[in-house]
Amino acid sequence: MEDSNNFLENIGDIDGEQDIARSAYADMLHDIERNEKYEKAIAKVISQMKNKGISVNVLDIGTGTGLLSMMAAKHGADSIVACEAFTPVAECAVKVIEDNGYSASIKVIPKRSTDLILGNDLPKKANLVVAELYDTELIGEGAILSYNHARKELLEEDFLSVPSRARIYAQLVECPLARSWNRPFFIEVTKNESIMPPPEAEICSGAPAVHDIQMSQLLSESFTAITDPAEVFCFDWLSPCTPSTGHNVTNLKTIAPGSVNAVFFWWTTDMDPEGEIILSCAPVWAHPDAKKGAIALAGSLDASCVLSSE
Repeated sequence: MEDSNNFLENIGDIDGEQDIARSAYADMLHDIERNEKYEKAIAKVISQMKNKGISVNVLDIGTGTGLLSMMAAKHGADSIVACEAFTPVAECAVKVIEDNGYSASIKVIPKRSTDLILGNDLPKKANLVVAELYDTELIGEGAILSYNHARKELLEEDFLSVPSRARIYAQLVECPLARSWNRPFFIEVTKNESIMPPPEAEICSGAPAVHDIQMSQLLSESFTAITDPAEVFCFDWLSPCTPSTGHNVTNLKTIAPGSVNAVFFWWTTDMDPEGEIILSCAPVWAHPDAKKGAIALAGSLDASCVLSSE
């Protein structure tokens, strides 16, 4: 996760240890599926490069606690530079890497990747980039900026990446439960007293709202699928990515009658260039592993629900 290098100074009075404790670092570290697929992809790509006689020079963008860098070191990377802009976490990464015996293999730089200086922080251009820059909506942590800058300034022309590409999917639904999340309701205070929203509030369309949820935990009877899931965006990290203008038109075919009041959306990422190792936060009914019977419904990857303004 990349953040401001002077995070504490910018925020003001803050307990840094508490801020880290309440962050998502622990959730990611305990996400078994995520970690296993990252390691499988890193091991595969390094092995492929080694078999071709290519020295593997890794750049780990937003290393966090250093987990991906240690995976790369474990599987034989020749050099590893890991950057982390949030200074307290960078210091944590140094200690974790030392405790695991990888200090000689991994150089931790407490900077944003966009501030790295080639020839100083990074001895030479890397040919493998590993990163965990995704958030629930995929690109909210500056993934496009980070990849584009690294491609231009820090990576060899024929570099490889783990993950390699990502896709965003959307599905239109009618979901009274989701609709209720931004609608006022009658509240009974006592038998003789209650709070009633004004009529204007009942008919107000409001504004679209995003809710991060474990979508697989929604009961099937709580919504009606108006369309099948459809790919609406694709980001190939091996090619230059142009920031979206905010609009992408996708034609969807309805599969059931109803009133669309919510959009379910999620991302799926190809961890390796061949797309053989897939990490997905799709709900159970659209998960790529569904046919394999290998889905952990209690996983920590979130999907999102966007409430439409009706």
